[in-house]
Amino acid sequence: MTIKLSLVPSDQKSQLGEYLDRYLVEHSQYKEIQNGPLSAAEYIYFPEYWREEGRYPYFIYRDSEIVGFILIRTVFRDEGSFLQVSEFYILPEYRRAGVGIEAVSLLWQKLPGFWELHVLGNNSSAKVFWTKCCNAFAKGGVEVHEMAAEGGLRYQYNFAV
Repeated sequence: MTIKLSLVPSDQKSQLGEYLDRYLVEHSQYKEIQNGPLSAAEYIYFPEYWREEGRYPYFIYRDSEIVGFILIRTVFRDEGSFLQVSEFYILPEYRRAGVGIEAVSLLWQKLPGFWELHVLGNNSSAKVFWTKCCNAFAKGGVEVHEMAAEGGLRYQYNFAV
């Protein structure tokens, strides 16, 4: 099994949109309060991944098959910038097979630096997954903060790789 990441070219935007649709519907089940987009068409930042500097849309491949995606954005603040995992999705049939952790490892090798990610409080599988990834690859400590957000409780992870 070979895992690779590949930037999504603009001519494959609609294909990524189909994966994003599936992810957004699945993701909505973990929100305490239903809000936000349920399709790529409603996801206002989706087109920005091909227009705005500092945004990176990746397909995740297992051998030659697309099995998921990662959307990354650079956040600029007065105290500096960091990278943020905006969305991460592995097709259900490929989960718990090492695909996700290998994809994250490749991502963090490709884009080292300071990172932030958020996990919905009700998504216990994602919390276990990201805790495992952060503990495996972060340099130094991992800060985890519990916070109230629009969709309900979230956990915010801050770390460097």
